[in-house]
Amino acid sequence: MVPGDLITGHVLLMLTKPAPIEKITLNLRGLYIVAYETRIEGESTTSTEQITFLDASLTVYKCDNPDVDMDTGLYRYDFRFKLPLNIPG
Repeated sequence: MVPGDLITGHVLLMLTKPAPIEKITLNLRGLYIVAYETRIEGESTTSTEQITFLDASLTVYKCDNPDVDMDTGLYRYDFRFKLPLNIPG
């Protein structure tokens, strides 16, 4: 994956009984871990740091009428998300 790439996919939901589903949200997180070594007076210490560069959410389903339960069945929700251009490549 590189900046500007398009991520596509789908979310499948299987309901075996009616349920009150208000919305379905997909959370996207990108992170990297940096490790570095520090030497002080002959002793070395390794440290790591986790850096989040993408934290986004995408609603793939939103109920029109929250007073009505979704019926049983299989539901498919397609999604598309374009990676921002300002993320590490």
